[in-house]
Amino acid sequence: MEHMRRFKELNLQNTEGSQGDFSSRAFTNTASIQQYQKGELLGAVFNPYAAPEAEQHFAVVGGEYVQCYRVVKDVNNLEHVWGIHFPNSPDEKKSHRKPDDPTSEELPVDDRKESLYCVAWAFDTFDHKNGGDPYKIICGGVLGFIYVVDFATRQLDNRLQSFGGDINEIRTCPTNSDLIACASSDQSIRVLHIRNSQCLICIGGLASHPSMVLSVDWHYTGEYLVTGGMDHQVMKWDLSTFIVKSHLKYTCDELAKGKRNIFSPQVSKPPQIKPVPPRKMCPDGTGKVKQVMASLDYAVDKVYHIYTPMAVCSDLHTNYVDCVRFLPGSDVIVSKDCGEQPTVNIFRFGAGVPRNEDAIPMKEPETCTTKIMSVTNDNGEVWFTKFAIDPRRRWLVCGCTRGIVNFIDLKYRDRPKINFSLTICQNTIRQVDFSPCGRFMVASGDDMRIVRLDRVPDTVDVSLLAKFNK
Repeated sequence: MEHMRRFKELNLQNTEGSQGDFSSRAFTNTASIQQYQKGELLGAVFNPYAAPEAEQHFAVVGGEYVQCYRVVKDVNNLEHVWGIHFPNSPDEKKSHRKPDDPTSEELPVDDRKESLYCVAWAFDTFDHKNGGDPYKIICGGVLGFIYVVDFATRQLDNRLQSFGGDINEIRTCPTNSDLIACASSDQSIRVLHIRNSQCLICIGGLASHPSMVLSVDWHYTGEYLVTGGMDHQVMKWDLSTFIVKSHLKYTCDELAKGKRNIFSPQVSKPPQIKPVPPRKMCPDGTGKVKQVMASLDYAVDKVYHIYTPMAVCSDLHTNYVDCVRFLPGSDVIVSKDCGEQPTVNIFRFGAGVPRNEDAIPMKEPETCTTKIMSVTNDNGEVWFTKFAIDPRRRWLVCGCTRGIVNFIDLKYRDRPKINFSLTICQNTIRQVDFSPCGRFMVASGDDMRIVRLDRVPDTVDVSLLAKFNK
């Protein structure tokens, strides 16, 4: 009770009269809970579609579980809403085949356990228009499946299965909330619709990442993707061409009619053909042939392939690029690596001066980059940690080892440095994320701990802040 009283005394929610953030500590850790389950908590993401004044929910994944929490505004607490469990491969079946018997004709059993690596949110426009709950939690992991979970019903809404490796990151398109982009260990990047099991766009090939793709993000226009991988490279992909836009428009328009999984390389069920006696056949144009064709229930393979990136950066990082983001509302890219010299680089593709608009279009990927800012990310040597960028474009926050969170002020790009750090737990922080209103942060880590952080306005009494939490 004493702790709660101190929290109320801080008055963090009342920002009237505030001109900015508390100078030496823009956020403070206000609540911490620990999940008792197997595996690390590798992903934690707020629902980006919630209004700033609405309740803020976030999803956490790790091991075989997806958990949903609510941020309690006036109390330093996190409220558990629900959790679901993915225990095994969905294709697991009983088998009597011996492991050392290659002559057996029976197919081997996929008895791998699911381990979820990443999570995102989507907004189902069809459900929204037809009175359903539009919020979907999207997650994936080691089995290569992407699960679409309905937030309201807690039921599995769809299962997407286009990958041949782990799912390392999922990001939702900012201009079409039905589309997601995913980075996979099978060296591909795929664009999928949450209502279709097969991907709509497959990105990869000889000119793409030659190893695992660890991170992906959308440009704010939805017309470009940026990716990073184990090959130390950052690549930019063009989705703005007429053929790509036409392809996405056609497939999305068809899926907007309500049917699921209509674009697939496999026939969902045997074709059901209604027999028509020859004597009743009518000349084409009377509608009989169209009726027979309409009775065929089959799926259509509809995948567009992209093999070559529009830009490649291979000279900024010396180790795995495990997180890349577009700076919100701009063409600037933020990328982070790991290893002995972990760095966060802010750059854009192209030379420092504008190119001639009348120049001949390039036939090879752009390789020139303009570095804007580079910061050494102390304690960031562990790979597979995801940073976050403040919705107000003020803070860039990185989770690190030993429970440390580094804050980099983007307002002062001429003085690149870590402005302050917080120790919020004991083990590695895997992902941090901001709420849409920018007032809350959440962090998840290897010790199965979830930590809430609140923004500290400059109107807060310094003595009260020190009393609450150091």
